Amino acid sequence: MAKTRGRRASGPTAVESIRHKDARKIVPTEALRRAREPETTDEGGGAESARPRVREEGRVSATVLLRAAHFAAERHRGQTRKNIDAYPYINHPIFVAELLTRVGGVTDVDTLAAALLHDTVEDTPTTPEEIEARFGAVVRGLVEEMTDDKRLPKLARKQRQIEEAAGLSRQAKAIKLADKIANVRDVIDQPPPDWPLARRVEYLDWSVRVVAGCRGTNDALERHFDELIARGRAALSVEPASPGRRRRP
Repeated sequence: MAKTRGRRASGPTAVESIRHKDARKIVPTEALRRAREPETTDEGGGAESARPRVREEGRVSATVLLRAAHFAAERHRGQTRKNIDAYPYINHPIFVAELLTRVGGVTDVDTLAAALLHDTVEDTPTTPEEIEARFGAVVRGLVEEMTDDKRLPKLARKQRQIEEAAGLSRQAKAIKLADKIANVRDVIDQPPPDWPLARRVEYLDWSVRVVAGCRGTNDALERHFDELIARGRAALSVEPASPGRRRRP
């Protein structure tokens, strides 16, 4: 872009800038910098000390989440989802974490890390102790809340999810909501090839009962779930049939 030259107005301006000769861009003066950045403070010395701390926390958060994603990818290596496309299993926990942030507005690092790791103990040889050693006690606790006891029969595990949902921590309830959204979406759009219609309908009904115990946690996620269930019921034609009227296949 060509430079333009003009006469400088007399007298001081409200905000001045200087030309950075190396980067070839406008670098705002301190007054403009203060106007653009939030005046967060802490006990250590005000906004000036808070800004480096915020940037450092951002780097730490990104590192933790990338480590969790990498760990989950390693542990779920070779596993695929049961849907028609049989895509890599790691896509699922990544989608759950993405739903939490994009739909639910969740920014808590422990919650997002636990979302990425939520199936590692249940579906891989990973132990709770290993999760704690790598990601801390809070993440371990959330992953354990999301883990079914595989020693129980499948129907017993499903019933336990219904019964225990209301007693989960608020963070675990948010993860459970996102997890059910991801699973219901797959059952509607990409079901396992051997699932008949009745089983898909049953899964929607069961998911509604589980999510009932998570209500009051995250309005946006709950609305998203309700909209998805409504779409699923319409797609699967599960509205109650009138007497003498056959349900469409």
